[in-house]
Amino acid sequence: MANRVLSIEIGQSLIRVLEVSGKGKETRIHDSFSFSTPENMFEKNDSKEFANILKDELKKRKIATKKVIFVINSSRMATREVTIPAVKENRIDDLITANASEYFPVDLSQYVLVHEIIERFTEEGSKKLRLNVLAIPNDIINFYGQLAKDSGLTLEGMGYTGTASKQLLLGDGNNGVRALLKIDGRSSLVTIMDGNKVELQRHIGYGVAEAVTAVCENGWYGHLNFIEGLEILRKHNLLFDVARDENGDGVYEEHEISTSNVKDRLKEDVTESLKMVSGSIARILDYYQSRNQENRIRKVSVIGLGADIEGFTEFLGAEFGINTEKLPIIRGVSLDKNPGDAEYHIATYYSCLGVTLKGGELPSLSKKKNELSLKREGKEVRMSSGSLALPAILSALLIVGAGAWFAIAFFAYNEAKEENLSINNRINELSYIENVITDNETAKAEYDWIAAAMKLTTSNNNGLKALIEQLERKMPSDIRVLSLNANNEVISLNVTVSSKDSAADMIKRIREFDNVAISNISTISETKEKDERTEVNFTVDLAYVDVEQNNEAVAEETSKESKSDEKESTEKKGENK
Repeated sequence: MANRVLSIEIGQSLIRVLEVSGKGKETRIHDSFSFSTPENMFEKNDSKEFANILKDELKKRKIATKKVIFVINSSRMATREVTIPAVKENRIDDLITANASEYFPVDLSQYVLVHEIIERFTEEGSKKLRLNVLAIPNDIINFYGQLAKDSGLTLEGMGYTGTASKQLLLGDGNNGVRALLKIDGRSSLVTIMDGNKVELQRHIGYGVAEAVTAVCENGWYGHLNFIEGLEILRKHNLLFDVARDENGDGVYEEHEISTSNVKDRLKEDVTESLKMVSGSIARILDYYQSRNQENRIRKVSVIGLGADIEGFTEFLGAEFGINTEKLPIIRGVSLDKNPGDAEYHIATYYSCLGVTLKGGELPSLSKKKNELSLKREGKEVRMSSGSLALPAILSALLIVGAGAWFAIAFFAYNEAKEENLSINNRINELSYIENVITDNETAKAEYDWIAAAMKLTTSNNNGLKALIEQLERKMPSDIRVLSLNANNEVISLNVTVSSKDSAADMIKRIREFDNVAISNISTISETKEKDERTEVNFTVDLAYVDVEQNNEAVAEETSKESKSDEKESTEKKGENK
């Protein structure tokens, strides 16, 4: 990448453009800017509006660079991690193609397969390769090719956000286990590496777009577009912190959320939407940690739109319990005098940067793109007829001698071919199951999160008011409650009554309550006042009980007693006979 090149990432809400150049291990950022994605650009497969905006922006900034690399980040792409025998690199594509139907049960004529080598290792004496294989729809490649053409640019290559994340982690100068979170508008990518090896990479369907939309629609800052709403989140911390230092004296007190306050509602909406992102990421990190107890994640870095939201990285760090920060400028990358938007928001452009680093582009994609283009134009690669003259004569002689063998093999081949076609058709029919499994896992994860959140909102003290009302109705009239102390487990009552009989009566009535049980009764002391009145003082401790569980236990015990009575009755009838 000796000359300048444009690196462009097209998201559902935002398009980011970076102009960079490279020499050796040095990469220099010359300019950068972003603009809103034209409405229905992907649905209509329309590149004209994008091309017009891009040409105007390039002209405004006097950018004459014509080479372009596009960053691909589409939910329609499929990835698989596979292990194959170690072969020469020019044979890997052939091996993947031969087994492609096992990796991707779809019509592979509609996809281009590319790969990257994750690891070379030896297992049981055999050398092997661990690969990350991507299936990219042909129409995506054609679409980006048309984008470049309409924009008057030369398509230099394409990159994948997952590969970009790997290159950024390799360039951060750190070893050990670390994670990189690319948090964007409507999706996020989690990459975990140990040294230079990718341990895990997962997509999630949540991003910051919901939080930006909340800012745009709330009205506190006016009615804004996506970029304006994002800028508000970059400048103002709109995450709700319930504990506040209201007086500036270092004492944090609980702040009650007011639903009638517009700004409070905005903060609540922003916080809840970003909790969905943090919760989904936390589950992936916990999944890795649970299976790698000896290699804990030491550091989490954040890039993408989420990295620029004020207070969000600190929020994530508190949620994960791991050191979390925005990824700083990596080694070998420098900014020009006027680098544009990247000077303040470099984390937003890191995927654009990552695909321009060595190894950042998708391997073999340029070659496959050219092959796809030739097929689309109806061209074929032909060998010269002169070079085939002698082999043709030899082949004719061999065919005569092999006629009998061919006749036998032909029918066996056709039978196997038909069976293979039938199996592949069946696989295609059942491919929807993969989506069902994914939807089920997503729904289960969301249910577990909501159930856990609901559990945190419940407390035994929710029934304290009802318990006090029950005491008022059922306790002796001469009772005086001197103190009542309650927590989530125990209620302690210090009471005075007129006699020991009243004390006994009170204890008897409490034992009839279904939501508490007496756990302790202090020594009962009796005193006589000057006017000859008697007072009995004692403390009774009540423990909350699970009513439903208690009822189930009683029902089970009653059932056992009933069965025992039936058995005894049957035995007596037998004796009488």
